[in-house]
Amino acid sequence: IKLSLKNSQEKYTISLRITDRNENIVEVLYSQLAGTGKLKQNGIDIIDNNVVFENSSELVFDYYPENLGIHKLGIQVKDNFGLSSSVTIQITAFDNLPP
Repeated sequence: IKLSLKNSQEKYTISLRITDRNENIVEVLYSQLAGTGKLKQNGIDIIDNNVVFENSSELVFDYYPENLGIHKLGIQVKDNFGLSSSVTIQITAFDNLPP
């Protein structure tokens, strides 16, 4: 994903669907793997993994990069049995200047 900060785009919206046939999901964790920025859910900063979720729901986040470059975000989902699945999201923020 490439995001141009020059065209007044301040954030990138991320939508993820989490599902478990038996609705055993107990935790959704966020980690900032590279870059600096803020991840928000419903306008609230994600701090200490306060991700709000319901089983078999769509999670919508807004990511606000604080600088140019590559940003990597990790989202991990855990269930009652200790099983987990994760995804890494990479966003490239750049100045959209003419050559």
